[in-house]
This record gives sequence, C-alpha cells and structure tokens, in this order.
Amino acid sequence: MQVLFLGYDRTQTRLIDAMIAAGCEVHHSRSPVGVVQYDLIISFGYRHIVGREVIRGINCPILNLHISYLPFNRGTHPNFWAYFDNTPHGVTIHIMDAGVDTGPILFQKYVDFMNGESTFLESHTTLVRAVEDLFLDHIETILQKKWEAKPQEGQGSMHFLRDLPPEFSGWHSTVSDEIPRLLSNLSHDRFQNRVPQFKPTEHYPISKIRLSRVSSGDSADLFRWRNDPLTQHMSNTPGELNIATHEKWLKDSIDSDTREIFIGRCGGTKIGMVRFDISSKKNRAEVSINLNPALRGQGLSKPLLQEAIKVFHSQHNITLTARIKQSNLVSKRIFCSLGFIQISDSPLITFYELRAQ
Repeated sequence: MQVLFLGYDRTQTRLIDAMIAAGCEVHHSRSPVGVVQYDLIISFGYRHIVGREVIRGINCPILNLHISYLPFNRGTHPNFWAYFDNTPHGVTIHIMDAGVDTGPILFQKYVDFMNGESTFLESHTTLVRAVEDLFLDHIETILQKKWEAKPQEGQGSMHFLRDLPPEFSGWHSTVSDEIPRLLSNLSHDRFQNRVPQFKPTEHYPISKIRLSRVSSGDSADLFRWRNDPLTQHMSNTPGELNIATHEKWLKDSIDSDTREIFIGRCGGTKIGMVRFDISSKKNRAEVSINLNPALRGQGLSKPLLQEAIKVFHSQHNITLTARIKQSNLVSKRIFCSLGFIQISDSPLITFYELRAQ
C-alpha cells in the first residue's frame, strides 16, 4: 500500500514508522498537495488547506487527525478554544471533505487531563499523543479501509487563526490563570467582536424553554442521549446501557416518589433532561443534567438547569447537591455559575452544594 503522509515528519510523530512496520510504502510532504495517486492519504499537523478540486481529483480516502472532539472546535487552535468556550476536549480521526474539519468521523475519543497538565502546551502534547494512540489502536482497520464512517452531529464550532485573542499570553501560560483573565476582558469591544461566543440560535431561544415531567414516550430519546459516547464518559456510572435495563430504570423512575425528571423543550424539540434524586430524609436532592448531544455548544445547559431548579424548588425547598467528574470542566462552571459551592472533592469527583433559601 502506498501512503502519502502530510504534515509531521518521522521525528515528530510515531505514525509514519508504524505504517512502514505494517508494510506500507510511506511518502512524506509538508508542501501544498495537488492531485496525486495513492492508496491512502493521512493529514496530521498539516498547515495547508486541501482545495475542493484537489479532493475531487484524488481517488483515495484522505484522513485527517484533528485534536478536538468534533464537531466542536473545527479549524485552528482547538485546544485553546475548548478551554475558552467550555467545550469538550478530545481527538478525532475523520474523512476529509470540502469543508474544514466537517467530514464523517471514523474514530473519536474524549480526553481527560489527569497527568498534571497545567499549561496550554502541556495539554496540547497530551492531545497529540492521544490522537496518535487512537490511530495506532485502529491501524489495521485504517490500512484495510474497513472503517464505519458516521456523519458529524450538532452545530459544533469553528475558529480561524484571526480569532485568537491578541491579549493571549502564549502557549506556556497556565490555563487556570489565563482563561479567567481573558474572560474578564470580554467587556472590551474589540475583543468582544473577535471572539465567537456560543449563544442559543433563533431556533432554541432560552426564553422559550418549557419543562414537562418525564413519561414513557421519552424513553427512546433518553436512551439515545444516555448512550452517547461523551455522555458515557462523563457519567458517574459509565458504560453503555442495554434497552431492557434502561426501560426498567425509566419505569421505576416514573413510579418513584423520590425521583423527579424534567424534560426540557424549545418548541417541538427536546433539548435535554434534568433529574433530581431526593434523599430518604427528604432534606436534600442530588441534581444531574444530560443535554441532547445534537444541541451541545448552543448555550442551553445553563438555562435548562436553571429553569429545572426553579420548578423543583417551587415544590421542594431543600438543599441541592451535585457530583461532577474532575475532568468535566464544562459542568463545573455551569453549576458554579448558578450558585453551587464546592464542598469537597476526591481524585475523580468534585462535590457541590446549593443550600435551600
């Protein structure tokens, strides 16, 4: 098999030698590519856009290795924007199409930063290694072209080179210091205009979120949301559920007097669910949220959770608690923005509380 590898060379990535060891004849280039004839083309760390006409003229798959959890953070500097926009960190291998990082997904993985990564450069290094590991885990499938491609779901996000804030201190800066500093500058008009912010679209205005009690008719949606790969990863009870287990759980939840589940809707679209598990003493309730995966990145989690808490507290004026995985920075920020206070943590879980008024 003849493979063209675009981008990083053998000193920068393990993948070229791995493909050579697998029996491939690998050619390397950093230059802009024209119409060429190969069995497979791999793009990793490649700094040029492959034009539409070139893609149409090439008669083999072109795979791109991107260090983001697509569809979030297409384009440049995905690691920075995942921190700034509160979107998932991860890596993706996808088929290149005429758009920018919009092609069907072959393999994807959420990435936790659990090795003391504190700077943007350190987390970038972790992501590069993670996407290499993902490729190597599936190298036989990739070289034999036996993959199953799935279209990207949801709106996601896109950033260009010009979007990087001029106030950014650089890749060696500490994430926990730099992101709050940059966010505090959002009042500056020039900065506000440069930085794309997630806002609900006209199709999902937060003022029109409506809640209803969960019913058996919500089963299929809840099952699909729960078994979404990112949801599984972030769950305190990870792993895929089978349909029988799910349906029993839903029936028990509907019949329970210590569990309340609300389904949020905008118009005719279900946007997510919020669940409250009331303690045996009826003085506390644990709250959790699961957003429709297709609607991530549209600013809907916070207003959905806020509305659900408002409705729940109108009926139960008790303290709320939440358990959030250490790596789930998005949920941490949402809960803190609604008044939850961190009360304790463990190596894997942080515990939050919102006292009754």
